[in-house]
Amino acid sequence: MKPQAVSWDAKTFGARGDGARDDTASFQAGLDAVASGGGGTLSVPPGRYRICGPLEVRANVTLQGAGGAVNGWGEPTVFEVFDREHPFLSLSNGGGVHNIDIVYPEQRLRAGEVVPYPYTIVARGENCHVIGVSLRNPYDGICLDYAARHLVRDVHGSPLNIGLFVNQCYDVGRVENVHFWPFMGPEENKEFYLEYLPHHATAFVFGRTDWEYVFNTFCWGYKVGYHFAETEQGSTNGNFVGIGADATEMCLLVDQAQPCTGGILVTNGEFVPLMSPDCSALVVGETFRGYISLVNCGVWGPHDSSARIAGDGRVNIASCNFIDWDKNLTDAPVIDCRGGVLTLNGNHFTRSQNKKRSTPQVALRKGTRGAIVTGNFSDNPWRVINEIGDAAQIGFNLGT
Repeated sequence: MKPQAVSWDAKTFGARGDGARDDTASFQAGLDAVASGGGGTLSVPPGRYRICGPLEVRANVTLQGAGGAVNGWGEPTVFEVFDREHPFLSLSNGGGVHNIDIVYPEQRLRAGEVVPYPYTIVARGENCHVIGVSLRNPYDGICLDYAARHLVRDVHGSPLNIGLFVNQCYDVGRVENVHFWPFMGPEENKEFYLEYLPHHATAFVFGRTDWEYVFNTFCWGYKVGYHFAETEQGSTNGNFVGIGADATEMCLLVDQAQPCTGGILVTNGEFVPLMSPDCSALVVGETFRGYISLVNCGVWGPHDSSARIAGDGRVNIASCNFIDWDKNLTDAPVIDCRGGVLTLNGNHFTRSQNKKRSTPQVALRKGTRGAIVTGNFSDNPWRVINEIGDAAQIGFNLGT
């Protein structure tokens, strides 16, 4: 007979939540007791719980806070983490954490003094869930490593190095409503975040994932918004819908995508490259051999080229809206392609400044294997730089 799931109050095991006494042992005792009953919930009332060591959330156990900062109701459940050597929470199969705030009181929010804490939450197991969590000032936020069918939802915060890292996910993972931006904590911290994050931090990193589903995620003020990396285990495929990266040097940085599957599918994205002379919405690297598609996305803000494409993969951009480019008036094209195969169809190019300046919308540089550029519209004169001759099919584009 399957054991019945149990639910306990953390204070039953001696957790005080007064911000003074170390509650680590009390919480681990509670989590272990719930696990021994076959799984269930350890409920944590509002309070400030001092944690000086790692906590392990075992299989089918949920650490459940009372709510607060993320969902906007009630007094928050706050964990103050003082351990610099270990992840705060480690989740096993079916383990989860809901509705808590996490803060590192000893984190140094000054340049040159930032403490490189381990990941705040590490999930290694199937069906792990992180819901309604506020990451106030972690160095690294959430690591999903070998965590098939994970669910990360309603998370926000200001991670200082990496916000979310996904790798070795061999079955569908879900990431929804996750927002990272530099506005956490007291007002006096904002100046530090605004100076630090654009030069050091990456909001989302995706390594080997097999059909990752990402919806309504956003970052503001990061150096890299979404990094599609190649790890020892491989690279990404998945659906990325309604994602955004604002005031970001590289909104999408693409090292690789799985070449034999659907690749990376980005729909309804909004990207605002800022923060440096080399900022760009899409940067496809020399190692790229896969497939990425951007459909119905908006790109705007003062920058030079919206997309810089290299490698030997396939890039599709369709029904997107590009506003402003060539910030430094160097004839920078919107799409600067130097490798692979490019398809551009049904895009709209708008200049809000120097509207009639004849800067190129597209540059097909030597090294590009092939391109199809059709059915695009621009409200300034249409211009394509074609260095690949008959390897490009260009037609039915209109400029005014």
